[in-house]
Amino acid sequence: MTFTEIEAEVFRRLDESVSAPTFWTKDDVDTAILEGYAEISDATEWYERWSVVTILADQPYYDLRTLLSHAVLSVGAAFNESTNRWLIPTRVGDLDARDRRWEQKVGMPDRLLMRSPWFLGYWPVSASAGTTIKQYYTALPIDPSDEVIATVWARVVDAEPGFYPELHYGLVEYALADLWAQDGETTKALEAWTLYLNNEEGVKAMVEGRASVPLVHGHGDDAR
Repeated sequence: MTFTEIEAEVFRRLDESVSAPTFWTKDDVDTAILEGYAEISDATEWYERWSVVTILADQPYYDLRTLLSHAVLSVGAAFNESTNRWLIPTRVGDLDARDRRWEQKVGMPDRLLMRSPWFLGYWPVSASAGTTIKQYYTALPIDPSDEVIATVWARVVDAEPGFYPELHYGLVEYALADLWAQDGETTKALEAWTLYLNNEEGVKAMVEGRASVPLVHGHGDDAR
């Protein structure tokens, strides 16, 4: 289903006219659908990306909020393009246990660290700039809270959701659950929410079944 078809189906289920709605506006419906898109993306982490990070001299940590182009949900594997080797995900606590001066080491990065939900590091710290790391991560495809949501919707309205076509109808159920809840239609909202959750579980199962290991496994936070 395209976003246009999803929108039309929500209006049909609400017994509203797309062209001349009497209660729910187009913005109401579109916002509910986009929030559903963000919710299922957050819950399942189906949206996987990678970016090439250019290492800076003497910089141990990088802010994910400025480093990558999307709102990051989890950090995945990292590949050093200069050495053709995967970096080893490592806990800061393990490095502390081996050498209390580990942060002073300089060399070609061969390990990936997380120091907080937003800061990752490549260790050892490089003495010169230019090394490139191919960093994988999962992200949100859109931000429904963005003030320019109407612009976002206009950009994607003729496209399809990026996850599995057979589960697109879950966005219809999410939007209906949201809108019916606002209208005090509790029974209808709960029924739609249950159907949405079934679709969410379906997306999760498909994501977990993918064979591309570097894209599937996230790197946990260890701020110690």
